[in-house]
Amino acid sequence: MKKNVRNLAQLIPVILIFLAGCRLLDLLYVPEDEWHRILFHSYYTQERNIDQAFIGSSHILCDVEPLLLDEINGYNNFNMSSPQQRFDASYYLLKEMAGDHKLKHVYLECYYLCVTDHEIYDKNSDSVRVSDYIGDPDHFASSWQISYAMKPSLNSVAIQLHASDRDHMIENLIPFVRYREKLFDWEHISDNLSNFRPSSERGYSFHIDYEEPDGSPWYQEYHIKGDNSSNGRVFDSEKIFPKDRDLTRFGIGAKSRSYLCKSIEFCQKNNIPVTLFVSPVLDFQLLSTGDYDRYVTELKSLADGYGIECYDMNLIKREYLDIKRGEYYMDPEHLNTAGAEVYTEALWNVLSDSADNNMSKFYTTYSEKLAAEEPEIYGLYRMPVSGDLTHRDDGNPEIDMQYTIASNRDDMEYTVTNIVGDPASPSGRTEYIIQERNKNNTIVLPSDSHGTLRIESEYEGADLMLEVGY
Repeated sequence: MKKNVRNLAQLIPVILIFLAGCRLLDLLYVPEDEWHRILFHSYYTQERNIDQAFIGSSHILCDVEPLLLDEINGYNNFNMSSPQQRFDASYYLLKEMAGDHKLKHVYLECYYLCVTDHEIYDKNSDSVRVSDYIGDPDHFASSWQISYAMKPSLNSVAIQLHASDRDHMIENLIPFVRYREKLFDWEHISDNLSNFRPSSERGYSFHIDYEEPDGSPWYQEYHIKGDNSSNGRVFDSEKIFPKDRDLTRFGIGAKSRSYLCKSIEFCQKNNIPVTLFVSPVLDFQLLSTGDYDRYVTELKSLADGYGIECYDMNLIKREYLDIKRGEYYMDPEHLNTAGAEVYTEALWNVLSDSADNNMSKFYTTYSEKLAAEEPEIYGLYRMPVSGDLTHRDDGNPEIDMQYTIASNRDDMEYTVTNIVGDPASPSGRTEYIIQERNKNNTIVLPSDSHGTLRIESEYEGADLMLEVGY
């Protein structure tokens, strides 16, 4: 017995030294995420009871303005969102909030990108496999960052333990291991050390300046209660979206479904009203999924099974929310501040109304919505396609890129012109037609080529034209 006590006494200093060393290496190598630092400081310093929780990914971060909601509905609204937030993290955050506050309503945003199965490249097997969003290694860090920013609790531990698979558990528990490739990157270490000072000295708002390719500036700022604002960057030029989900083949992932159901059941068990909703994205992104209506049906069926409301704001009629234009977006899937202000008010008009009144505000399906609107060419979506596997001079294989025209009419005919050079200078460009008028909506070009595609169509007397840089 004495020997065991002596061995334990000798082991404790070793453990403490190890933990201290890990902490030092974390300070040297692991960047602190400003969004999570500010978000959870705002949460833990709340003086009022949080009445309404909006939980989800960057869709809520960019799209829902909690301070504006406070003015509109008089409640204390909190935006508990974070980039790439997974539904397992959402579940434990919900439990944390319900333990600290008497929630009057919970709103769960269900962006298809953060909940559906998809194909990923598996390095271990050197092959492509199907993964749930929760099981994709690209999304492990999103949960790590949440757990590190939270105060110690059973829920923060649960988020961390569920953050990764077994192969990445060491990286999960010992953060600096994830940055081992920067072992001798002195610039990275210097940047981390420059931020090593108390959070209170850095403040609890964060301003980031950006610059567009044309040199025009814009900025983003993080504020209290999960409020993200910008000076209104406008997305209106590169109307191209990568095809990153195939909803014709894949639906809601098993793990994501399980945690979404757990969240709903937790709310119902604790008598907290819960509503599902989906924030809008630009239409050429939705069309890139192949069959967005499959997701619409699946999510609505899940909500109906629990007897709760579900509102997909991509299906709302234009007279209630006219927001499908580039001036309201900073990229195809996130609203800028101008869009967020319009959307937040319209969203609350829906969420605060009765289900019966809301029925007339929405189309039943996305296909119905497309057919009801004027003919339009929205943009392109792209995906790589293998060529003949010949190799270029640099040794890399020839990979072509397939561009698909996204419009709201299946029988539309297109003339496609490729413009190489400066499209604003007649003498500095070359134009050649690569497709005469027909119904083909796909164009295949070498992945390393650049230019502008002009897409023209005449449909039911309307002349449609769109130019897109690629």
